[in-house]
Amino acid sequence: MCELEARRERLDEVIRRSETIHGQLWTDEVTAAAQDARSVPVGLFAQSLNDVIDLHAKRVTAVVRSRMPLVVWGVLFAVAVLSFLAMGYQAGLTRANRSPAVVLIALTFAAVVWLVADLDRPGQGFLRVTQQPMIDLRNSMDDEPSSSAHLP
Repeated sequence: MCELEARRERLDEVIRRSETIHGQLWTDEVTAAAQDARSVPVGLFAQSLNDVIDLHAKRVTAVVRSRMPLVVWGVLFAVAVLSFLAMGYQAGLTRANRSPAVVLIALTFAAVVWLVADLDRPGQGFLRVTQQPMIDLRNSMDDEPSSSAHLP
C-alpha cells in the first residue's frame, strides 16, 4: 500500500474515532439533560458539545472534503495557455526579440498554479497550518486539574 493510501486510512480512522467520541459525549449529555433539564451546567455542556461537533465538521470539510473542482483547474490552465499563445502571437506580429519579461510572466503563472495547488492540499504541500493549538488543548485536557480550579 502506498504512503498516500496509508495516510488516508489513518485520517479516516481518526475521523471515525472523533465521531465516536462525539456520540458518547452526546449520549452523556442526553442522560444528564433527562435527569435535570433546567441545569445550567447541563445546558452549557450541550452548547459546548454542539460547538465542538460543528468545529470538527468544519475542519473535516476544509481538509478532506473540499477540493477544487476539475473545471477550475481546467480554466486555470486554459488561461495560462491562452496567455502564452497571445504573447507568442503578439511577438510574431511585431517581429520582436524575446523579452525577459516573458520569462518573468511564465514564472509568475507557474507560481500562481503552484500556490493554488498547494492551498488545495492543506496537509501535503509547503504551506501548512500548524496543529499546535489542538495539541496544546489536548495536553491541557490530560493535565491534572489544579486544586484552585475546584469550586466549593
